[in-house]
Amino acid sequence: MRRTAPGHARSAQRREPTPDTATHIRCDTAGSANPIPVTDPGGHPVIRFLDPDGTRYGIPTWPWGMAPSGLYTRTQLREIGFRPTSPGGPAGQLMWRSQRADAGGIRTALLYPIGQTVQRTTATPRQMAALDRAHAARKTCPDCHRNVGYTIPTHLGACLDCTSPQAKNAA
Repeated sequence: MRRTAPGHARSAQRREPTPDTATHIRCDTAGSANPIPVTDPGGHPVIRFLDPDGTRYGIPTWPWGMAPSGLYTRTQLREIGFRPTSPGGPAGQLMWRSQRADAGGIRTALLYPIGQTVQRTTATPRQMAALDRAHAARKTCPDCHRNVGYTIPTHLGACLDCTSPQAKNAA
């Protein structure tokens, strides 16, 4: 089954509504249910990232899988052919723990209401041709003038064959 991000139409159909109670239930490894008080902001990630008023994070925040319906990430909007409007800012964010080193342990995704989006425009044939030429230029080595099939690293300035120690020794 394909995984979808929270707030997406498919995940909203499968998701059960969150009860408006003072505790959330978590099952530990033994299988017994332990209530987690909502007043514990530093504990469980579900509670720590739950800030629908925006008082803690400055913008309404929900944990992964608990976003209200009608809010979409940029990726979800792109999938259905929309994009956020320029003046309209995000209506909230998702927040979750991450194992990625560059994320610092916590990642976020901005959420936009579907009412503040517009249809995505498609590129014209001339724009697509210009993009193709630009991509080809980034794959052409300035030293050997070959299309090497990958984007040439800017810190090297030439293809890997031209910058290798063997190529420098042979020259």
